[in-house]
Amino acid sequence: TRKKVKDVGWNVLPHPYRPDLVSLRLSHIFVYLRAQCVENCSGKHIHANHKIMEIFMEVQPVIARKNMEELQKTQAALEITQEQQSLVNTT
Repeated sequence: TRKKVKDVGWNVLPHPYRPDLVSLRLSHIFVYLRAQCVENCSGKHIHANHKIMEIFMEVQPVIARKNMEELQKTQAALEITQEQQSLVNTT
């Protein structure tokens, strides 16, 4: 008669006299754990990327508006300088 194997959680030891089955079972467990690890890690990175994109979409119009205002100020200052130079050149 065969002894019953004590359940150790994931049923790692399917049969006490078949070490090949034990290593096969362990390799399946490691593949599963590796896949879970990759899934968790990639999920964290995807979530972080979505948060960064949300913040970027909120902030980007403000930055674009500030850049446009700065460009308009610079352009106005350049026009004033050109007008002053043209007045100096005509007199």
